[in-house]
Amino acid sequence: MKFYIPKIGDAIQLTEPWKFELYAERRNAALGTYFGKEAPHYRGIWVDNAENAEKVRTLQNPYVRTNDFYSKDANGLIDYKTFDKKGYDESKKLHQELYEYQLSQLGAKSLSVELPIGTILTIDRIYIRKGMSNFSSVTFYAKNLEGSGKKGKTKALRFWAKLDDCDNIEFKKIEK
Repeated sequence: MKFYIPKIGDAIQLTEPWKFELYAERRNAALGTYFGKEAPHYRGIWVDNAENAEKVRTLQNPYVRTNDFYSKDANGLIDYKTFDKKGYDESKKLHQELYEYQLSQLGAKSLSVELPIGTILTIDRIYIRKGMSNFSSVTFYAKNLEGSGKKGKTKALRFWAKLDDCDNIEFKKIEK
């Protein structure tokens, strides 16, 4: 095996199906839509239908959600005044926990997807930083996915994947 670091603009073609986790984030929205999911907010979750997407949008609005949380532990509605009594930091923490819990009931933060053999991926961005390995990723354009565009045409779909998932790509380099 030879060591290979791709340059921006290099193209590769999958020689095996590539299965990876697609995270619900705005830059992955096009590929998520291709797989029938929607990510209705940026640090979000994938949802299956418009009703759940609207619920997520409502939860994201701080003016709507302040008095609208159910706890995993409580039997009923938590009054917003309860948050104030616990102090600002505790209130903020509890508020965030409840928000995350409600989001988790509507969908998933990542989606297992599989790109088929023959898919052409063009390298658009490589992000690696010392001490921040959780954010290491490669951004691609998938160029020849059937049905990705309108009227049966194909459209290049931009997305990113974590570096650990990219290590599992079986490919051949496409020479220019």
